[in-house]
Amino acid sequence: MNPHDEFDIDALHRAVLREQKEPWEGREPVPPWMIAGFVALVGWGGWYLGRWDARFDYDVTEGHWSTTAAAPSAATQGTAEGSGPDLAAVGAQVYASRCAACHQPTGQGMKNVAPPLDGSEWVQGDVDRLVKVVLHGLSGPIEVKGEAWNGAMPPWGPSLSDEEIAGVLTHVRSSWSNAAGPVDPAKVAEIRGSVERSTPWTASEL
Repeated sequence: MNPHDEFDIDALHRAVLREQKEPWEGREPVPPWMIAGFVALVGWGGWYLGRWDARFDYDVTEGHWSTTAAAPSAATQGTAEGSGPDLAAVGAQVYASRCAACHQPTGQGMKNVAPPLDGSEWVQGDVDRLVKVVLHGLSGPIEVKGEAWNGAMPPWGPSLSDEEIAGVLTHVRSSWSNAAGPVDPAKVAEIRGSVERSTPWTASEL
């Protein structure tokens, strides 16, 4: 007997054709629903940042909805009516947007970042020294309320007006447990015009 007669070649081929391909990974196309979801997420993220970033100022997340941050609107209105700016209200807004991220809304500071302003001898002390710190910045070791700090504060003179600096200093000097007097914008203008400084101050210089 011919050994080939024991096999049905056609049946064997049919069995082979019924076999499925081995699964493999790594080159499958991305599902359309995943692409659509990604595009929607990126679009929503762009809209959200464009609507709410506000230059990523601190007041967006903390002070923006507070009654303190809303007060400067009245101050601006008062200026337009000729009654002069409300320095405390202007200062509250400046503090919320520029200072509170490091010094905290409570004025207690942040460990290893920024010293406290509440009860600080630097805040309640010499006005000229305080204005210089805000105008030109401060860097290096400093002692506040008996505690040693070593960090850096950026200069705010290039980005804040005399009224804004006077306002924020008036705010911190009269907030929390502080009870020092206001700061006159004319004093800020005088120091800005008479003191030339391109680098931050050190505590020893002041």
